[in-house]
Amino acid sequence: MAQEKVTFKSLEKTLDIMEILSASTRPLSASELSIRLESKRTAVYAALNTLVKRGYLEKDSDSKFSIGPKAYETGLHYKYKFPFINIAEYYAYKLNDKWGFQINLAVFREPSDVILILATLATDSTYHAPRIPESFIMPAYTTSVGKVLLAGFEDDKVREIIDENPLKQYTKNTLSSQEAILDELVQIR
Repeated sequence: MAQEKVTFKSLEKTLDIMEILSASTRPLSASELSIRLESKRTAVYAALNTLVKRGYLEKDSDSKFSIGPKAYETGLHYKYKFPFINIAEYYAYKLNDKWGFQINLAVFREPSDVILILATLATDSTYHAPRIPESFIMPAYTTSVGKVLLAGFEDDKVREIIDENPLKQYTKNTLSSQEAILDELVQIR
């Protein structure tokens, strides 16, 4: 049996705050966050004050909190850990300028997700591209770019990846069976 790694509980709560606020469609108060976190309001407020001071959160005139510019900036830097991003970005925008198509670039993250690290918007009015997703991390089988990445794996590995998470129907076009996904990957290859 694998031993559970030691974690820093207050940091976990702080990251929970960030995740709750990033998923929220509106700013939240310290009371609302403490209820969601099942934590004392004073502890939540201390974490909130630190995050505001560092720029990761913003506090409005109603004492409600939302994601701040430092969190945005930090997230933007993730893509630069990939050595190919500068050249890929250059060519993605050149292709976008020439053809008007939306260009998406993603990387595969074990066990089963893709992370969208670059997305250009379609400029050709005859091309109806899907809009930029609300989440930049999605199960690989749910996105076009994810299926292209899955097509690079052997079928046994794809089955293993798909088995990591139950298949979920995100849209009417989401493939919801392992057979359908494998059939589409044959077409992609």
